[in-house]
Amino acid sequence: MLNINILIELYKWVIDPLNGNSENKILKNKLSEYFSDLPSQIQDCKEPIEYSYDGFIIDMFNYIDYSNEIVFKLLNNGRKYLLKCLKFALFLLIPALIIPFFSRFLKIFNSIYMWIIAGVIVLMGSISLSIDKITEKILKTMKPGDLLKILNAEDENFPITKVERSFGPNVYENVTIVESKKKIICQRYRELVNINKTKNLYKLMVYYFATDYLINIENNEEMIIEYRKQITQVLEYILAFKRESTYVLFYLAHNELNLLALDNSLKYFKEYQKIFQENINVNAWIIVLEFVKNKR
Repeated sequence: MLNINILIELYKWVIDPLNGNSENKILKNKLSEYFSDLPSQIQDCKEPIEYSYDGFIIDMFNYIDYSNEIVFKLLNNGRKYLLKCLKFALFLLIPALIIPFFSRFLKIFNSIYMWIIAGVIVLMGSISLSIDKITEKILKTMKPGDLLKILNAEDENFPITKVERSFGPNVYENVTIVESKKKIICQRYRELVNINKTKNLYKLMVYYFATDYLINIENNEEMIIEYRKQITQVLEYILAFKRESTYVLFYLAHNELNLLALDNSLKYFKEYQKIFQENINVNAWIIVLEFVKNKR
């Protein structure tokens, strides 16, 4: 049965001569289990094509909403700053607790000592509460451009409270778990964007980036397929307005390829080829998909 792994092996066969290996016997023998003959190979090419953003994607980065730099740093790194403050407050608490052992040398009234301890504890409590609040603030005030910047930044663990089934007296209870900040933000952004109603192409493109990130970290195959179907819906809508976007065509074709919607994938690769003929990746996939189509 045809699957994405077999298609990838066919792709490797097509471009093997470009890697100096025009007769890969191991790969040939492996593919001969599925096909009596093999697709043609690309024997030579011009300089390799490095895929880059097109005008539509560049416009998106330029015009999409971002928080200002100060607000973004507070949103993105606020938890880190507060955790450092909490660690500093803990260091203050340690000497405060050992002061009584030196009371014979230091004349400190008990009331003053208690105020010091209470002040440090209140400070630690305030910082702890602020950490929880800034988590909520990030998820509520994040703008589409902030999500893109966060996806390109270092990840961190992020506490979040979920309602889950319980084995106790209550059927459901709140459970705090630690997850990837990028994962949580991508999930929250997807909840905020209704792909059936949103007409803003830039927001929909950010929805694509968020969903693509979740696909890359997801292990549930059924969930991945559902994500890919949503990507198809979003990119096809964008393409209706941006027919010349090679970026959208490229990733729409690859998304359909992963869904094994091979006719659709071939169609989008060919639309890409009409705009630009020198992309070896695209040309190789067209050879593979036309070969498979003729074998049906």
